[in-house]
Amino acid sequence: MKVCDIVQFYSALSGGVKRYIDDKARYFATQPDIEHVVIVPSDRNAIRSEGCTRIYEIKSHRVIFSDSYRLLISIKRISDIIKSENPDLIEVGDPYHTAWIAHSIARRANIPVVAYYHSDYPRAFGRTLEKYCGKPIGRMAEKIITFYLKRLYNRMNATIVATGKLKKVLADIGIERIIQVPLGTDINRFHPIDQRAQVLNDLGLSNDWKLLLYVGRMAREKNVLNLTKMMAQFPEHEKIALLLVGDGEQGDEIQNLARRHANIFWHPYCSSPELLSVFYSAADVFVHPGTNETFGLVSLEAQACGAPVVAVKGGGVDATLKQEPVLHLAENASPCALKKAVARQLDRNEHQHHRAERRQRVIHHYGRDTTCGLLVDLYEVVLAEYGTVSDQPEELILPQEIPGL
Repeated sequence: MKVCDIVQFYSALSGGVKRYIDDKARYFATQPDIEHVVIVPSDRNAIRSEGCTRIYEIKSHRVIFSDSYRLLISIKRISDIIKSENPDLIEVGDPYHTAWIAHSIARRANIPVVAYYHSDYPRAFGRTLEKYCGKPIGRMAEKIITFYLKRLYNRMNATIVATGKLKKVLADIGIERIIQVPLGTDINRFHPIDQRAQVLNDLGLSNDWKLLLYVGRMAREKNVLNLTKMMAQFPEHEKIALLLVGDGEQGDEIQNLARRHANIFWHPYCSSPELLSVFYSAADVFVHPGTNETFGLVSLEAQACGAPVVAVKGGGVDATLKQEPVLHLAENASPCALKKAVARQLDRNEHQHHRAERRQRVIHHYGRDTTCGLLVDLYEVVLAEYGTVSDQPEELILPQEIPGL
């Protein structure tokens, strides 16, 4: 089987989608009967190999107001690559122009296409318009976006989502053939590393400080600035610090805040699983203020290193916390609500056995080999169906149960 991923949101600074593709590539490298091709936007035209994966870079223009992403819109280049590689199946990772290009090319080449709904940003855009432009405009935008998503994804052979919540959302707007496959993390690359004292020392802090951690893009939709405002609500004598790791559109603002506040620290985008594991392992709490996340791979990485996670209730990242016996969620992404949830988690005073048990839960439910294996099962079902039936069935049935759902 040869699988081709066409990925709009893939860059040196991107997070969850890039991690998903990279983890999939590493898994495919262990499977002798799978070939892997990836098509991504870039500042150049190039072909490179990572393991057994061939990555085609297509020179593309930058997305306006973004330092991270480029527009993958070259129909000819994508078509030429598909023609030369002749994959058995194509997966698209965004709901924009790239998805339409892939579907059009695949249809002419008689190749099935599946879509992974990585981001719920289109629907979040409608809610943002309602907030700033009023309900009539927001509701009109929501209707247009709903019609658009339904028209796009009902052309796919399957639409993949990571959570039951998102599956219901898409089903409610009329999208069919939705399959839930949770994302996973590489538990060998993300593991406990006991360097907490060194991390605190590097930050100029003594060992009695509590360390909060955020890893991800510094972007408005992530509500990262709410974390910096949250810090002002902790009394100084409590010795609580925040480390923010990542880059993005709000990176300069985050750096300026870190310079002005003695308990806020910034570290640039980190691609090293080893160093990230050091940060995750040192954190007393990993906190994510996102409200429109479709899953939250960084949460799994943190838990694989033993760190407890605080997320926003219903924000998407909470989907990675279903196995937690004691859960502290923020009611919303406001600084006050985040502070209350973090304080409750800190008051728990976790011991090492709690962190070890958390890692074991991630290994069991969200290990990379488990989740990627389920993805391959889905590909095989789609390929078995494709071209053999005139009317597509309403629901795909995976040949094994998805654990933890």
